[in-house]
Amino acid sequence: MSLPDRAGNQSIHAVIIPAAAATSGVADAVRRACSRLAAHQRATGCTIWPDDDFPRTNLLKVKRHEVVAALQAGAEAVGQAVPEATASDDETLERVRSLLVEVGRVEAASATRASDLTADLGLDSLGRVELAVLLEDELGLDVEDADLAELDTVDALCALIERSEQRAPAPSFPTWPRHPIAQLVRALLQSALVFPLHRVVARPFLVNGREHLKRRTGPVLIIANHASHLDTPSILRALPRSLRSRTAVAAAVDYFCRSRWLGAMATLAMGTFPFSREGAVRSSLEHCGDLVDDGWSVLIYPEGTRSTSGAVASFRSGIGLLAAELGVSVVPIGISGAHAVWPKGSRYPRPGPITVRIGEPIQVANDNDRTEVVARLEQAVAALVVSGPPLTVAPAELHPA
Repeated sequence: MSLPDRAGNQSIHAVIIPAAAATSGVADAVRRACSRLAAHQRATGCTIWPDDDFPRTNLLKVKRHEVVAALQAGAEAVGQAVPEATASDDETLERVRSLLVEVGRVEAASATRASDLTADLGLDSLGRVELAVLLEDELGLDVEDADLAELDTVDALCALIERSEQRAPAPSFPTWPRHPIAQLVRALLQSALVFPLHRVVARPFLVNGREHLKRRTGPVLIIANHASHLDTPSILRALPRSLRSRTAVAAAVDYFCRSRWLGAMATLAMGTFPFSREGAVRSSLEHCGDLVDDGWSVLIYPEGTRSTSGAVASFRSGIGLLAAELGVSVVPIGISGAHAVWPKGSRYPRPGPITVRIGEPIQVANDNDRTEVVARLEQAVAALVVSGPPLTVAPAELHPA
């Protein structure tokens, strides 16, 4: 409630009735609660109310004027100042700083509670996934990335750590897309519908580097640039049949799964699974691990969305975590021409040449620096994206489907 301070200025004052008459730790509890509020909402002091309840009207409303009068009369005897957090005793802030530095945000070493996680520290949605892993590994906290996605400041992150909330149950992913019958239907749809339609708009369709995949026996992580809806059918058509039949494609849950019908059709025709670009990203990454454990390869677009210019955009930081944790080879792919044929925002495609270049597989060790891994993968994909006339390839590679 509002209470005038010694200078006569109105300030917020907390009046507390502790449970079971416990008075120890009240000031610290108020300070922690205030740390989650904006500066103008924070209490500057607190008082332990001596009675079991506040004075109330017949309608059980608190008689605020009587409470204020009592506080003004006896505040010196029962009042407790709310201690302000300082740089020396704010252990939570120091822990948050060290975690952010470990994630790769070096500027976080001087972050304050008011620092914005995105604007000031550059922490994107996939970077928050890595932060969630560190919270689990180093602090023993089970924090869902959906909670982290809602945080905007360092202060809010500190409050989340102090609350130590339990992680919500992870969403379940259907297993039917991996069933042999679903695989058979998908192969038929691709041969009879998807690839014939692709041939209509991709003229010519050229593939280079398929020899890098012919001897692959286990699952791989496929990464590629993303500038068109034609990227996925182009990559699937370029893959050897044995690899294509067991490749799952990460599709934006907020786009392809905005309707149950569209999501089911995309899954049946191209083997997509919902991948959250924001919110519960961590559950999607864990599903990638389940797919690899089951012998499936995963195709993901590390840019997070389609490029509006056709140029390769910056990779999101989570691809470094995913590449290291999956423990499989990373196959970079560069797609050229798809943006010109069907750019983002265009309603219909315009036929034109599309070239897919498959690079040599990259091995990523689990102890590699994640920032360096992201830069290395981004450079590998960017080097495969070509401009100008289509590449010349052997006739056998023109129609791998």
